[in-house]
Amino acid sequence: MNLLEHQVAEFFKTHQDQLVKLHPGLNLHTLTREIEWFDTLQSSKLNPKEIFDELLSGKPLAFILGYQFFYDSFFKVNDSTLIPRLETELIIERALELIKKNNLKDIADIGCGSGIIALTLAKNADLNSVMLTDISKGAIELSKENAYLHQYQLPKTVKIDFHLGDRLDGITKQFDFIVSNPPYIKKQADQALVHPQVLSYEPSSALFLEDAEYNHWFKLFFEQVLKHLTPGGYFLMEGHEAHLDELAALMGSLKSFSDINIINDLTDRSRFIESRKNG
Repeated sequence: MNLLEHQVAEFFKTHQDQLVKLHPGLNLHTLTREIEWFDTLQSSKLNPKEIFDELLSGKPLAFILGYQFFYDSFFKVNDSTLIPRLETELIIERALELIKKNNLKDIADIGCGSGIIALTLAKNADLNSVMLTDISKGAIELSKENAYLHQYQLPKTVKIDFHLGDRLDGITKQFDFIVSNPPYIKKQADQALVHPQVLSYEPSSALFLEDAEYNHWFKLFFEQVLKHLTPGGYFLMEGHEAHLDELAALMGSLKSFSDINIINDLTDRSRFIESRKNG
């Protein structure tokens, strides 16, 4: 065990109860991995005490370091977007299965945030083009930074485009595969269940929809997805466990979707909805 690893372990052991309460999902393995990687990035000029103090203040580790590990790489993060979650890695696994099995070549990531989903897929699949869209200018700028950061891991043959706009507004192209991690928490009904750290540090526009607008927002989104999917194309979306059944029913009412399935995460909670456009 090197000195930095020992310092992290001692800090975590001393403050474990407080850290677990302040930082949902944080464990010693994750804390050590992120800090050691960042120490390497900083050429061993890192000040562990500064990081420890900020952690005890409640600031997310990802925002302290400016990076978050996701799937197989570190990505830049900031308060313009959500912090990448471990459960979202499951959408990558399923997306790669669909893309490779069905030879899907042109994809879009709607509400791309930091770009983690689209860029991870671009690095791990044989694609022709990837479109990243978001309503937030800050998110688009951050996803461009991450594309630059990972440029040497991206195939030279894949074309990556960025679009600033709400959902698929202003886009004319069609895609074989559309993936999305949109805002899916009902602001009034569900906010009390959201961890205080998330409410304090992450953008509400990426988290919440007004309760009264919820179904209408998704109806318009699903209609756009149908318009922009090629016949036989696939759609995969992360959602809220309490609302995926109603969204699946809403999707089914549009008639042009088939093979609508709700997929559980590793805790056996409903997490994703998958469907295919008829054709």
